[in-house]
Amino acid sequence: MEMYLPMAVKNVGLTLEDILSHISGAEYKFLYYDKISSLYRQIGVGAYLITDNAQAMFDMLELGIQSYIEFLEKAEDSEKAISKTAVFFDAVCCQNKTAMEKLAQLAPQQLNPRKEYDEDFLYMRILMDFFGLEKTRQDVQIMLDEYEKFHNDYPDERFNLIIALLDKNDKAFHNSLELLTNERLGRYAKGGDLYEGTLEEASILSDVSTEVMAWLWFARFQNIDLGSKYALAPDSAMQVCQTTPLAEGAWRSCESYRSLEYTDKE
Repeated sequence: MEMYLPMAVKNVGLTLEDILSHISGAEYKFLYYDKISSLYRQIGVGAYLITDNAQAMFDMLELGIQSYIEFLEKAEDSEKAISKTAVFFDAVCCQNKTAMEKLAQLAPQQLNPRKEYDEDFLYMRILMDFFGLEKTRQDVQIMLDEYEKFHNDYPDERFNLIIALLDKNDKAFHNSLELLTNERLGRYAKGGDLYEGTLEEASILSDVSTEVMAWLWFARFQNIDLGSKYALAPDSAMQVCQTTPLAEGAWRSCESYRSLEYTDKE
């Protein structure tokens, strides 16, 4: 059963409040900060879906980004894995080039075999280097060659997406986009029965994916022709972000979700 969206957002907000009230600055563990950034993402996407206000989403995404940058700055290397740095896609959605660059600089340059597979590492490292650090195709070619070898043995549509982006190939990009979007839609089956996360997460993220939105922003950066309607990336969410710089540590406190004040869109 699909959860009533405002209630799902409230439940996520209460979870975030509880975590923030207990977390210590000395506990820079991946589990904590991945959860915090994920909750900010869910609140932001939920607020957007309820109000049709993309700025509400951007504001929450920025808080999650700030929390994860602090994690990358202070955590032990053993806690980090570049493929788990989903906030990079959040930064892309916010068109926050400073955060994109910072995340790309702080994210590991080497695979963490305890936490990630080679293909996942290469997928994120190539995107970060090319779009976050503005490196050239030649700069990432060695990684592309390595990724292609894995792709040849175990086909990975993400590899095709990256090649399409780098080649600025409209048709190939849209083919990969459709395949990957359909795969992600399958992760969030209505009711959450087929998704490993919570019912709240499945209810909120079944309509919007910051990763899919980021792919479209990458395409824009590469001057690939885009249409106006894409699953998991509503046109009204693909707006220019107007967020202002956050105060240091702003992510450590959030508004109270003890009362439910959202009004459904008309």
